[in-house]
Amino acid sequence: MSQKPEALKNVIEEVTKLVKEGYSLTGIVKEVTEAINKDVGLSKVIFNEIKESMVKISPGNVPVGLFTQCALIPSYYLTGKTPSIDWGDVTMHLLGKMIHSLAIAEIKNRLGSKCIEGVEVMYTYNAWTMRGKPDLDCGNYYLEFKTIMGRVTKARLFHDMIQAGFYSAAGNKNTYILYLVLSDGVLRNIVPIEIIPEVGYPVIYAFKLWVKAVEGGDIGALTVKTTSCKVCRFRNICIMRTRNPHEVFLPGKELLDNYLDYVKHEVSKAGVKVVG
Repeated sequence: MSQKPEALKNVIEEVTKLVKEGYSLTGIVKEVTEAINKDVGLSKVIFNEIKESMVKISPGNVPVGLFTQCALIPSYYLTGKTPSIDWGDVTMHLLGKMIHSLAIAEIKNRLGSKCIEGVEVMYTYNAWTMRGKPDLDCGNYYLEFKTIMGRVTKARLFHDMIQAGFYSAAGNKNTYILYLVLSDGVLRNIVPIEIIPEVGYPVIYAFKLWVKAVEGGDIGALTVKTTSCKVCRFRNICIMRTRNPHEVFLPGKELLDNYLDYVKHEVSKAGVKVVG
């Protein structure tokens, strides 16, 4: 974040109060977006804060959430390219922070001092470090909150699964994804998914391959396509836009496939339709 995060923090706190009072999340996001658009000063501050929070990438800081979407994303940041960011991105960023704030506060209240925020999980290879922060570290396990609507893609579930797998593998303890299922902007269900360390080993293997490729000057040598290119912020400048990204055959594919089936089955029981 920037040196002045108060504007964004205040918006999130105000919205959190409304959510607790029972207001629809989609309605709140719409109103917040309209209010921010009317206040040019506030709009600029929040937009810049969110933009800055997305680009802090260096050899010592490769965010696992971006890497598991597509290895080209952190590669582009490292070469000085910047993504396109619009108010749709800002709105979803705000929505995610609102829901995470509520979910984390609720779980911490229930579990007491057992769970803490801000604990970083890291894996270093050749002076390059992939890192991320599970939402809560509860001692013997991590908790990671994810928001999904009534429909979700298999690629999205796979991305969530292997990101959580990295936390498990690098931290050497299970991670539980808590899917917050929304319908019409209202929280309808919470679906827990257990992710074991073995799920994250392919991510670490892919990271090693990526480091070797980037050090050799070929940022496009490894592209793990785990999410839709249609929503990628680098889609307009991507070197892969005129050709198909080549898949990387990772070890443990059968385990990953079995886990993906398990995740799909569990979220479908909560009324979420898996597409793609």
